[in-house]
Amino acid sequence: MKVTFIGGGIIGSGLAANAAISGLNTFVYTKFPEENESIDESIKKILNIFVENLVLTNEEAAAAYSCVTITNDLCEAVTDAELIQESVVEKLDIKKSMISEIEEFCRDDAVIASTTSTLSATSIQQDAKHPERIMIGHPFNPAYLLPLVEICMGDQTDMEYVNKAREIYTMMGKEPVVCKLDLPGFLVNRISRKVLDDARETVLSGACNAEDYDKALIYGPGMRMAVTGQLLTIDLGTQGGLRNNAIKYNRPYKPGELEVADSVDEEISNRPAEVGNNREDICKWRDHMIIEMLRLHGKY
Repeated sequence: MKVTFIGGGIIGSGLAANAAISGLNTFVYTKFPEENESIDESIKKILNIFVENLVLTNEEAAAAYSCVTITNDLCEAVTDAELIQESVVEKLDIKKSMISEIEEFCRDDAVIASTTSTLSATSIQQDAKHPERIMIGHPFNPAYLLPLVEICMGDQTDMEYVNKAREIYTMMGKEPVVCKLDLPGFLVNRISRKVLDDARETVLSGACNAEDYDKALIYGPGMRMAVTGQLLTIDLGTQGGLRNNAIKYNRPYKPGELEVADSVDEEISNRPAEVGNNREDICKWRDHMIIEMLRLHGKY
């Protein structure tokens, strides 16, 4: 399978390394030949990070590197690619122009994903020849390490292409999640910004300093959330799960609370057995993971 990354900056090089490690036929395009060497060096550096940390052997890194082609020819880059990840500068007119150029050469069923952090999928897919295949594929820095990719749909995005994108990202070793609404901030930045706003407000109020605020996250909810997220974390803290949270705290049910509890039940049932697909086994897996993280923090 061929995948293509338009732009070889921090995100493009990182995702290209992931794709190459997975054995995919990986193309990186830049219109500027003078950037070829720096892109090549970035990919080598990322592969070496995996070698130094015993994720890859030297032979495996060399095999991954052999999967990468850096080109200044857009037609060569996108022809027959099944996923085209656009990572040009964060300006709507430039992104739309780039997508227009891509559509001249790519196959009609190719997924086109934009790496944008601030623009909406709906605005990016305007004027496109095939807007139904255009979406946002938003990774997180360092993109070569953090598995998450947010697939964010625009008004015209077709679920068929979302499913195809999800499949390809999974092949790259990523963990794709889907935001079905064109929300400002998508999923994760909405969470991050709310936490950041609270952090600033709390530190400026004099309640604590920055170190204690960060420690509060690292050694408390952040550590749990790194293993079981937020909703599942709260579910596991209540006998009988999230649907009994209101009973536990002797309060009325909030609107939609039971619907969210149903979604958590579905999440639990969809989990692989090795990480627990019932509450008792998930708690055992959670405890093991937290102990391993605490070891890395020097606590055990």
